[in-house]
Amino acid sequence: MLIGHLKFRILYPTLDCTEGQDGPMSDQENSSEFIPKETPQIPAKAGEILPDTLQVVPLDARPYFPVLIQPLVIAKEPWAKGIRTVAESNEKLIGLTFCESPGDDVPATSSFAKFGVVAKILRYNETQDKIQFIAQGVRRFKIAEWLRTSVPFVVRAEYPNESADMNDPQLRAYAMSLINGIKELMSKNPLYNEELKNYLNRFSPNDPSPLTDFAAAITSAEAADLQEILETMPLLERMEKTLLLVNKELELVRIQTQIAEQTQEQLSEQQREFFLRQQLKVIQKELGIAK
Repeated sequence: MLIGHLKFRILYPTLDCTEGQDGPMSDQENSSEFIPKETPQIPAKAGEILPDTLQVVPLDARPYFPVLIQPLVIAKEPWAKGIRTVAESNEKLIGLTFCESPGDDVPATSSFAKFGVVAKILRYNETQDKIQFIAQGVRRFKIAEWLRTSVPFVVRAEYPNESADMNDPQLRAYAMSLINGIKELMSKNPLYNEELKNYLNRFSPNDPSPLTDFAAAITSAEAADLQEILETMPLLERMEKTLLLVNKELELVRIQTQIAEQTQEQLSEQQREFFLRQQLKVIQKELGIAK
């Protein structure tokens, strides 16, 4: 979709935002489609337009990042109707937000993190009890206001810009450190497969923002630490925090490698002792001294 003066409808049942009211009507009072009178055309990258309202879906494992293109599996109830509406729309844009209450089927709005990621729904599919789709991350967003507080959740979204001096030599230095850390992780951990190595080739020190998000996303850091990375808009500060996560991940991998080597040595010693005992039994039998 080209950037221009386009108008499109947000196909989410939600609150009526008619001018002149003291506040939005309750969810029970209005179940009609939510169609903003004016939808600001917010440019993202070339060919992308971001809406000012989003349906948001909670993620209970870890935050999503703009650089990711990954499959997601979500319970069919109560999310199917809203997500299906987005998947069948022209824009296919949905908000993915980490939620601190994974045990709740329908979490309270207070459990949602303030920052999330706008993602495009690709290859949508429904099974008997699950929804499956590939989410292509687009951009960070901030929840500015809740327009609907029941499923499907709808918010007014803001798109804060990251602050960075691209001429700052520290940015390139941190970028090179992140690349070296990622490469070391890939060399030490077989879980980082060839596909992930090809993914890394998309990023360079000259484009440090997506590189930083990618580095954070591949770590096994706690969800709260990843959410902090997602919410850090000053790029240099975000790179500092991400490099700490990568270094922690490297230390974890080194310890795991050391434990694996020690375990292998113990197994090898046990196997050697077993074979020697078997050989001893054969020799004793040949000499006629076996018990």
